[in-house]
Amino acid sequence: MDIPCFYAVPIAKVQVELRRFKFSIYDESKKLVIECPGPMGYHDAEITLGIKDKLIPPSYEDLIPCIDHKDPRWPKKCVCGYEFEDKDEWQTNEHRTCGTPGGWVERDQSIPH
Repeated sequence: MDIPCFYAVPIAKVQVELRRFKFSIYDESKKLVIECPGPMGYHDAEITLGIKDKLIPPSYEDLIPCIDHKDPRWPKKCVCGYEFEDKDEWQTNEHRTCGTPGGWVERDQSIPH
């Protein structure tokens, strides 16, 4: 049986995602209230914008750029149909990537270890 093998190394690129979610709610007895039938139990949605170059920033403020909340690419709804409100959370994520000499790029968390 052949086992596929490849060589991937961290590269100076990141996968950019926009995420919306609503924090979990607890009742008076501090029991978690499941609002969403999705896998997280709370309202959650994300979209991938793509891969971009990422250099080491000079300061923490330069780590992740702010994307205007009016940008139409932000998720509007959870998979269950809940429509996000302005007061719900807005999160821009930049995930590290790995690549191969042939140019293949993949999110670091997707690489088998």
